[in-house]
Amino acid sequence: MNQRDWEDMATFGTNLYIGEIGDNYRNYNTKFIYECPEPDVLDLDNREIECTSYEFTYNDNIKHDAETLMIDTNGDIYIITKHPIGTSGKSKVFKYYFK
Repeated sequence: MNQRDWEDMATFGTNLYIGEIGDNYRNYNTKFIYECPEPDVLDLDNREIECTSYEFTYNDNIKHDAETLMIDTNGDIYIITKHPIGTSGKSKVFKYYFK
């Protein structure tokens, strides 16, 4: 599993979602969200979990840097971007559903 610039995590049901959504220098078109079963912290013998990777690009085709990943109670995923550094641009909210 890639660990380029993880920014945020959220839970939904029994899964943990990890947002590979950071991009401080806006080098990457492709971002990722990893869906992982919540690990059993009491099971010290089993430290490996299998995660599903969801690859995406922002639908406005801009290389955004994001810090926030949220999941609604219906499973929709929201990502909030930062404004471009050195500009008065605005943050954006993107909605995704991968299933």
